[in-house]
Amino acid sequence: MILENPLDERILRQVAKLHKEAISTGFLPTLGEEFLFCLYKAISLSDKAVLLVDVENGEVRGFVAGSLEFEDIKRILLKECKYTLLKVLVKLLLNPKRLFKFLETYRYTGQAEELDLPPAELLSIAVKPSYRKRGIATNLYKALTDYMERWGVDKFKIVVGEKLQGAQKFYEKMGAKKVKEFELHKGEKSFIYIQKVE
Repeated sequence: MILENPLDERILRQVAKLHKEAISTGFLPTLGEEFLFCLYKAISLSDKAVLLVDVENGEVRGFVAGSLEFEDIKRILLKECKYTLLKVLVKLLLNPKRLFKFLETYRYTGQAEELDLPPAELLSIAVKPSYRKRGIATNLYKALTDYMERWGVDKFKIVVGEKLQGAQKFYEKMGAKKVKEFELHKGEKSFIYIQKVE
């Protein structure tokens, strides 16, 4: 069963844990599970974002998150998770390298126009290793595409790191096209894919 924008804390905590474990090469997991929990709560609360979670018997098997634009998520994060963000900020100030990565990520969220990209975006997708190769990622991706279509979106972007070749193959299999190469984080190449919504 796919849940839309769940606010059940147990589900959101499982989503945060899965993100940290399955998308471990990204920057966001370094901010901790509590930050990820707040992020996915903000996505679920936003009218301009969606969190779709595949759940079986109370267990999260996978999820996908997407947004029309990230500004609303930032606003909700600041309102709902002040103390968590304050703790993250203190940790970042103690680690200049991580702070720089945070600033690069934050800067990217407002760059869609500058890079000539659609504002709508697939933010993250993950499936538990024990449930992979069962079509869960494909179903979640299609559910997000259907959601984008209901929003009136004709295309959305996906950012994927150069080293994540499995993810690149998945997006290409789903029909997304690689359109740009850029550095989200200095010295680390990323690709931007565009998925047309048909």
